[in-house]
Amino acid sequence: MAMIEKKNYWLRHLILIICVVIILFPLVWLISTSIRRDNAAFSPKLFSSRITLNNYKDLIIQKQNIPELVNELTSISSYIGDYSNITIEEAKKKSNKLLKDLDAYFLDTNKNLDSIEHLYGQIFSLYESQYKDQFYQNINTIRVEDYKKFEQEFTNLVTLAEELGIKVQYSNLQELIKQYFSQRESIISTLRNSNLNKNEEYYVDTLNMLLQIPLNTAVWRVKTYRKWVNEEPAVEPIAEEILSLGNMWKDIETEMNQLIESINCSSKLFVWRSPSKNL
Repeated sequence: MAMIEKKNYWLRHLILIICVVIILFPLVWLISTSIRRDNAAFSPKLFSSRITLNNYKDLIIQKQNIPELVNELTSISSYIGDYSNITIEEAKKKSNKLLKDLDAYFLDTNKNLDSIEHLYGQIFSLYESQYKDQFYQNINTIRVEDYKKFEQEFTNLVTLAEELGIKVQYSNLQELIKQYFSQRESIISTLRNSNLNKNEEYYVDTLNMLLQIPLNTAVWRVKTYRKWVNEEPAVEPIAEEILSLGNMWKDIETEMNQLIESINCSSKLFVWRSPSKNL
């Protein structure tokens, strides 16, 4: 009796499994995408937790949209097109049906708007309760860090000049920088403790502008301040301080340019004198 030899086809089976996965993946992706509520076709997640069957419902049971309903009502009232030969009773019956469809659209729209408003309320509530303090803390951290970075860059410049044997006067610039950041901190604190509307776009734009380096108050004065002061006159004294801060930054830039020019002149003189020392 002949022996039946049992062969091992594990490699073939592995290749077949890989091929099946590759072939079926686009189909799985297509189905998972079609039931996503957020329509995120290129989401990193293959399966979403927010699914809906409305896409299939709209595909199978197609409804006329609002422009189509309005056009059809216009055709009925004018007795044109497909409705040129209908009776008055038929026109009333068809019009009532179309009007009901329009009412259904409006009801769905209002329902969706209420749902969106509710979700926005939840988002803002979550922000106020969990993320607001952390958000402001991060802003404060960035503000402190940008001062430290600015101070570090200035120290590196002075150190490099001293290593090259270049003597420069930088105490005035150092004092200006210190006064600038102190004044900026005072203005931001005044804004936060004021009775101004913190939700106004003008308020947010002003805070963002104050945290920018270099500081440019010219654009802010035209685009933001002139409109803001008409709505909230209480911002006027704070605006004067902001404009004064802008002038302080101009003084810093002037002093910085003078320092750089002084270093450049001293370095040229240093390079010109160096060969004579070696003779």
